[in-house]
Amino acid sequence: FVVKRKGYDLALDSLCSWPADTVLLIAGGPHVCDRTDYFSHLQQRIDRERLSDRVRITGYVSDDDVPVVMAATDLVAAPFIEMSSSWSMMYAIAYGKPIIASNLPQNQEPKCTAECLVLFKAGSSRDFAQKLGEVIQDKSRLEALSTAARNYAATRTVVHAAKETLKVYEELVVA
Repeated sequence: FVVKRKGYDLALDSLCSWPADTVLLIAGGPHVCDRTDYFSHLQQRIDRERLSDRVRITGYVSDDDVPVVMAATDLVAAPFIEMSSSWSMMYAIAYGKPIIASNLPQNQEPKCTAECLVLFKAGSSRDFAQKLGEVIQDKSRLEALSTAARNYAATRTVVHAAKETLKVYEELVVA
């Protein structure tokens, strides 16, 4: 869902600094519980600033359409202003997509554990644009981030968690 806390305005603020052939794909639509009219604000801003050639909004993305969106994505941007967790970031990791995300505490674990995302200073459109430019133009880094995301995802499945839990139980029984 497209909500203010995900930092879309920050992405728009930094868009002019991105490589010229880079398009911002906003995958989602308005949240039914959002009473702020943020989605309309975002659409109006895109129109007002004549950004429609560089920004696309898909509208609501069903589970069946997620693979199509992921196939069209080279780098996932997660410029969150605030968050508790992110299903969209988990999708990106599961699909092995490189991610650039704000350095909120929730993003530290995948960064430190797996090096599967690049962090920028939360709230800084300048740092976001700089890091995005560096990453998107470095094909080997994009591939390394993709590989790290796939590896990280492989160790975060229910099956993997069950195997790790079973190991602990087996160790307790032996002890």
